[in-house]
Amino acid sequence: MMSDSEFLQEMQNLIRSVCDFVEKKISSRLSKLPFDPDNRATYEVIAGLVSRQATLCCEFGKNPNAWTCHLAPIILRSMADVYITFAWILLEPDKRAQDYIKHALGLVKLEIEYRKGEQEQKFNEANEVIIKDKEAWLNSQRWDFLTEVNVGSWSGKSTRKMAEEAQCDEFYRLVYEPFSACSHSTWQHIEPYNLEWCDNALHIPHRVPKTRFDQQDPFHFTLAAKYLDKMLGKFDEMIFFKEDSPTVQSFLRCSLDNLNEKLNDKNPSEE
Repeated sequence: MMSDSEFLQEMQNLIRSVCDFVEKKISSRLSKLPFDPDNRATYEVIAGLVSRQATLCCEFGKNPNAWTCHLAPIILRSMADVYITFAWILLEPDKRAQDYIKHALGLVKLEIEYRKGEQEQKFNEANEVIIKDKEAWLNSQRWDFLTEVNVGSWSGKSTRKMAEEAQCDEFYRLVYEPFSACSHSTWQHIEPYNLEWCDNALHIPHRVPKTRFDQQDPFHFTLAAKYLDKMLGKFDEMIFFKEDSPTVQSFLRCSLDNLNEKLNDKNPSEE
């Protein structure tokens, strides 16, 4: 049978091949994305969100220790959020891309003011560097005195409403909402994953803390690949892109099947 070190090397090779495959799919698409110099925001937001989704998928894949029910839903929920945001922006890309950027700039402006307030109370050299860096970043895109602050939703709508308007409300109900339980540590996640029934027969039935780590499950990685495929599918509809290569999820599953076959193979001496 395959040794632990051999399995680790095979798994690293598998993850690397998947990430290389993702990079090629992203590059081939973004090269087709039209760029309007008079409206950079649309290109930058669309390209940035696609790149973000690919990054989340690959970085998650590179960290098998995160393939558990304790951590995986947090990443997968973030990917669901990216997809819903992306789908909603595409309904009116020029205006919504601008709104997306302006809202973020306003939040950075607000953070700068908070940090300046802290500096007035107690000077901190590290904080001063952060303020200067963030001011430079903000002013490189929009002068701070022209930047409005809005602490509400950047879209003016809830994520649920955005999903409904982008016709991905089923995805919201079956993916975004369930995985939010892990992100927000609500009871429907805490009870099954961080509590277990006390096995002392002398105690009344009650739950006790459980801190054991769940077993790593590559299924979570296949879900990340699936959500990246959804993102690419939405992007392909926008630019009328077609290709013959397999999806990321099918490529990953095929790679996992091949690895599983290697694990089950025995050396001739063991026959």
